[in-house]
Amino acid sequence: MALRRALAGATLLLAAITAGPAGAAASPAHASGIYDWPFALHDVAGRPVRLADWRGKAAIVAMDHTGSAIICSDTSRRLRAVQAAAERLGRSFDFIVISLDPAKDSPEGWKSYLKTVGLPDAKWHFLHPSPADAEEIARRLGVRHWIQDGYLLHDVMIVRIDARGRVVRKLEGFDRDTERFLR
Repeated sequence: MALRRALAGATLLLAAITAGPAGAAASPAHASGIYDWPFALHDVAGRPVRLADWRGKAAIVAMDHTGSAIICSDTSRRLRAVQAAAERLGRSFDFIVISLDPAKDSPEGWKSYLKTVGLPDAKWHFLHPSPADAEEIARRLGVRHWIQDGYLLHDVMIVRIDARGRVVRKLEGFDRDTERFLR
């Protein structure tokens, strides 16, 4: 009987831990679609855009910054690998890359970045938010970032969303299975 009570207690404890705090809201990336987010952004030509402009299209979303072209281009390499895998699978996605460092990034900086990392494709969209919006977007996407030795460093977090903007799958950290990410 004591073993049965202990197992029941452990089951309840596990359920409480995995459910999170009482009343906790779902992750903002999942609570509504990314296309519903209210952020004002600008493209590389300086034109205002909103994430809702991609509603109806499946997309790959990531955050990066122009300093990454030289220091750490892991996100852009991973995005190119996702694009190559999508082409092998016959899948088409728009690639939306949002600045993680809008105080330093500019439309001109993004244009230079595109040339440096070799991504000048019509399906790629590099966007510039306000600094406050960049922080909130990073929080919602789960992109951790920090300054070390004067450089902005960040986790690799690539998100696949469906045509309604809902998160379908995440590719993060050292996960390199791009084909699984796209299925």
